[in-house]
Amino acid sequence: MWTTAYHITHSVGLFKNRGVAIVLAGILLLSAFGPIFSELKLGPVSVWAAITIIYVVFLWGEWLFLLRPVSRTLLLRLLPLLLFMAWAWCSLVWYKVTLAGLQNLILMTAFLGSIMQAAHLARRAPERVRWVVGGLEWGIWIALAIYGIGLWKEGVGAKELLHSRSFAMFALTGLAWQLAQVRGGRRVSYWQMGFILGAIIVSLSRAVMGAALIMVLLAYFRPTGKGIIQFMVIASLAVASTVMLFRHFEPLKERFTQGDLRSVEVLAVGKVAVNMSGRNMLWEITLRSAQGHWWFGKGAGAVQEEISSVFNGKLEHPHNEYLRLFHDYGVIGLLLFLISYFSLAWRSWKAYQQEYIQAYSGTIHLASTLALVGQAIVMITDNSLVYLFAIVPVGIMCGLSLGKMNRVRRKQKTFPA
Repeated sequence: MWTTAYHITHSVGLFKNRGVAIVLAGILLLSAFGPIFSELKLGPVSVWAAITIIYVVFLWGEWLFLLRPVSRTLLLRLLPLLLFMAWAWCSLVWYKVTLAGLQNLILMTAFLGSIMQAAHLARRAPERVRWVVGGLEWGIWIALAIYGIGLWKEGVGAKELLHSRSFAMFALTGLAWQLAQVRGGRRVSYWQMGFILGAIIVSLSRAVMGAALIMVLLAYFRPTGKGIIQFMVIASLAVASTVMLFRHFEPLKERFTQGDLRSVEVLAVGKVAVNMSGRNMLWEITLRSAQGHWWFGKGAGAVQEEISSVFNGKLEHPHNEYLRLFHDYGVIGLLLFLISYFSLAWRSWKAYQQEYIQAYSGTIHLASTLALVGQAIVMITDNSLVYLFAIVPVGIMCGLSLGKMNRVRRKQKTFPA
């Protein structure tokens, strides 16, 4: 029976490299509609939840059902992340199984699966990488079009058709790709990058705007004499533009300085009152709930249960993914995640430094670095890990980068210098 099923799936081509590329491109394309699909119901679950389940089944069913071999090099590079995922699933042993916990674990499993599938694709069928990237580009433009309609109807910070924060988190990976293409010499990407950056600004998502600024600076950083001068010029222009926006763009100024104000120490400025949007209270609840469970955590989804009980279901997320990881998986889980996540970013950055002359592979490596760093910044005040449309595009870009590293390494072994 299994042999027959194996031949059927191969004859259809569902699990071949072409099928993998189509699925990865498809999920990137559908991510543009993620926040919309989350509101549409398909029986007891949302349409987006159904898409997520189908996607995860494909990611892991393809490995388990067809018993596809996994590169030893890839496994070693993903070892910290694999250990984190094992630890996260084991947390179900010491905490009750909840819907929120299972959803979180499935989404992080999708992140890991996306990395593995994209890496395998880039290693075995590099010609299909452009299909995947094409899915991201189309997804970004569709999201921009939908959000543009919302801006036309509601004005700056529109939330009706596509929530501003959700759009901005998804657009961040698109910005990473366009920035990388600009650095790779593709001139048309200048206006595309500017268009995405402008949309992020009018979304009024402060964390994403901060991440975008850091991404721009990182993209132009090169530790050489000429590179440092160029970086200083770009940094000066970026900081000056940010100050001008803050002073003269009234909606942005109000977003920072009105509402739940907290005194924050800002370098070279002193204490400034900044709108925290109630996050300070959520963080205090999370830390207080974690007391006594610092090492092992309270279990997957525990922080959502705690916050939901305090606010009678009106709020459930801590708006800080590092606090979520600490609360649910303890210091051990948090350290495993930080090591795995930032080691992936560091590998992509080092690969970019070594291969930036090779235009396309260097572009992939830089885009992966920027996307990982950008979402890491957003995680300080938002819930990226529980949004498929935010974290999976980052995982796919990271996987493409890892696959390109493997391919270059294989070439070097076959054709030594």
